[in-house]
Amino acid sequence: MKKLIILALILVISASGVSLYMYFKPSRDLAKVKPDIVISAKRFIEDYASDETSGNEKYVGKIIEVSGSLYGIQNTVKGISTIFLEDDFFGISCSLDSVYSVSVKSILDSSKEGSPVSIKGRCNGILTNIQMSSCVLVE
Repeated sequence: MKKLIILALILVISASGVSLYMYFKPSRDLAKVKPDIVISAKRFIEDYASDETSGNEKYVGKIIEVSGSLYGIQNTVKGISTIFLEDDFFGISCSLDSVYSVSVKSILDSSKEGSPVSIKGRCNGILTNIQMSSCVLVE
């Protein structure tokens, strides 16, 4: 019985250690990460429009650097900015983290609709448009 209690205690401590490690593990800084795929916004959209399943297989979970024309920027109350490329209905929606959004606020404020922009982020698939998260601007 004593050995069973010790074994259970070791398992609980191990599980707690792994959980704490995963919780506090820093996320990758996408500004420093080399993209898996570099593509134009038009080609990215065409790939998904022609076959969503193969688009998901090719892009989901990968770091994508996409270049296209700025359609618009939406800011939320929580400080999260979303940049739309090509079109807001069937285009690319790039969500920037709130801390990063604040650091590039002046760049976002001075950006004009139709201007060229390059963004790097993680592809999450498609809803009404292609969803990218944890995005950063590429200079």
